[in-house]
Amino acid sequence: DKCESGTFQDESGATTCKSCTAGHYCVEGASAPLPCPAGRRTNPDLDVMTSVDDCIVCSEGTFCPTGSDVALACDPGTFTAANESGICERCG
Repeated sequence: DKCESGTFQDESGATTCKSCTAGHYCVEGASAPLPCPAGRRTNPDLDVMTSVDDCIVCSEGTFCPTGSDVALACDPGTFTAANESGICERCG
C-alpha cells in the first residue's frame, strides 16, 4: 500500500507510514519528505502539507533556508527587500 499524502515511508518492508516532518511536505506514496524551497516555510494553519504549494512565502525582513519550519529574522546589518528570500543580504 502507498502512504497517503502527508505521510512517508523510508524503510523497505515497513507497514506503517511516518508523519511528514516540519518544513517539509509529503505527496502520496512518498519515500521521503520533500523540503519547502528556500524563501518558503511550513504553513502553521495546515495539519498536513501535501504539496509544494502548501509551503507559504516568507515575508520581507525575514528569510527561510530550504526546509524551514518558521521564518527567521535577519541579523543586524542584514536585510531582505522582498518576500520569498532564502538569505539576508548585507546592508550598504
